[in-house]
Amino acid sequence: MAPPLCWPATSPSRLEIEAKIVFDAAVMMGKTESWLTGKPTNQNPENTFRYNICEISTWNGIGVENGRITRIDWYDEGLVGEIPESLGRLTALTYLFLGDNNLY
Repeated sequence: MAPPLCWPATSPSRLEIEAKIVFDAAVMMGKTESWLTGKPTNQNPENTFRYNICEISTWNGIGVENGRITRIDWYDEGLVGEIPESLGRLTALTYLFLGDNNLY
């Protein structure tokens, strides 16, 4: 039986890699798992932490088009600290709004 479309059998998809970047950035700026609608799961025991990319478009403030993260809108989310450089690796990102947070 083939794995579900959202869970590639071998390597993670581009969207799954981007989901990890976004999730890690959110945690670095003070957010936790409970902030996300789509919860991280441990679907694949070979990987320490897998993300449910089937639900990434339901994550608060995240927009997905053509299998890529294109929008992050974290306005007034109580974020603090430095904006992670890793967000620069989201090459399809066309909109990033972080207003009314305590970021530098």
